[in-house]
Amino acid sequence: LEKHHGIRIYQGTAVVKPIPAPKDVAEKLQVPRNSILLLISQTDSDEARRPVIFSEEYHLSDKITFLIQRKGPHY
Repeated sequence: LEKHHGIRIYQGTAVVKPIPAPKDVAEKLQVPRNSILLLISQTDSDEARRPVIFSEEYHLSDKITFLIQRKGPHY
């Protein structure tokens, strides 16, 4: 994106939530329909905070680990 369009990703914001697997996703992941998956919906923004990329990822809840780093209000 940066190389071809000059758009630099500055930050991304993601929401993680459990959802029942939709039929098409369940088939692709080879799990029963309505199995609980983790859906990650993410919006990446440029330096002006304009959204430039939106993505959704489905993950098996027993196959993923998250590392979350949080900063205090003074950083």
